[in-house]
Amino acid sequence: MIGPSNPGFASFGGIHHIYANDAAMRGYAAGSFPEGSVLVFDRFEALTSKDDLTTHGARQVVDVMQKDSSRVTAVGGWDFEEFVGSTRARTSGSRDVCAKCHSTQRSHDFMFSVYKD
Repeated sequence: MIGPSNPGFASFGGIHHIYANDAAMRGYAAGSFPEGSVLVFDRFEALTSKDDLTTHGARQVVDVMQKDSSRVTAVGGWDFEEFVGSTRARTSGSRDVCAKCHSTQRSHDFMFSVYKD
């Protein structure tokens, strides 16, 4: 969860879930993601009740990364899609925005997240 005191709150505040297919899980373990890796970043609004309990609110965005060097040559072969809320509507220009940000993580195979067991 990224809360209001985090500098990234305006862009990424809320409760985060990251889903990874088997190839992506092997990538987390190896530090380099194989072709066919798929990750889904699912972000929800964080609601805090009067008794200070934090719960899921509305879905804000779903981001999908897929490693496919046969289709994408930039950013280590990663392709990006973003969907608004719980709709299937794609965010305009998300590929370029995501690629620009993820390009700062070249040393981690363009990945921000790490697996913690």
